[in-house]
Amino acid sequence: MKASVITVFCESIKCYRKNFIVLLLFSSLFTVAVGFATFYIRDALLYGWGDTDIPYKEVMREAGFNTRTALFILSLFAALGAGLFSVAVTGGMSKAGDSLTVSAGGALQALRKNFLHVILANMLIFTFVVLGLLLLIIPGIRLMVRYAVAIPAMVAEDLTPRAALKRSKALVRGRGWTVFFIMVLTVIASLIMWYILRNAAMRLILDTPLTTHTFRERLLYAVSIMPTAIVGTILSQTPFVIMYRILAKETPPVPDSQLDHRSLG
Repeated sequence: MKASVITVFCESIKCYRKNFIVLLLFSSLFTVAVGFATFYIRDALLYGWGDTDIPYKEVMREAGFNTRTALFILSLFAALGAGLFSVAVTGGMSKAGDSLTVSAGGALQALRKNFLHVILANMLIFTFVVLGLLLLIIPGIRLMVRYAVAIPAMVAEDLTPRAALKRSKALVRGRGWTVFFIMVLTVIASLIMWYILRNAAMRLILDTPLTTHTFRERLLYAVSIMPTAIVGTILSQTPFVIMYRILAKETPPVPDSQLDHRSLG
């Protein structure tokens, strides 16, 4: 099976249909846990958990450093939630062999084994990508492509975080445009679902528009975007687990001792 955009998305759709309940369960678990942790930290930094009549834009402008801190924490936590989901899906598939079935038992076992490693790997990837984005955007995009399958590689091949980054680089070498277009399409699909589900959920949950910014309204707003985040995690992360599985068959694993002596550049 050749690694192409069409192949990856066709296999991803099969995976969605075959494992919908399991994917929904694990995505909900990480999204809700990470989402509410992020919400409370963000709310404390911007609002102090209190009610306010100040418009949202003014709050953001007056918060200054706290706003940037909140956005940084939001991005870091979102990356962690996505990484944990990737660990679960990769571990679940590895347990099931060559099929697209995601084993819940395998997913839980992979999470127990790789929890600390995925935190470290996410911190490394996040740091490299942020630094790259600060350097005129393009280096950051290249690093996102280079490390797109690092988490699945770490879980499936039992690698250290550092070795997983090198393995991901080796896997995507020569296939950068394919990985890039998959990233673009997953972002577009996630944004479409975000718009549809967010508007529907806000109409159902919020009884009034976000105007007074009471703590209750902000909490309800956080609840209203959870379905969107849950679906977005499934749509955006599963294709890269599939991508890894295809690439791993084309590029045999490299011994850890050799990986550790390669350059990250």
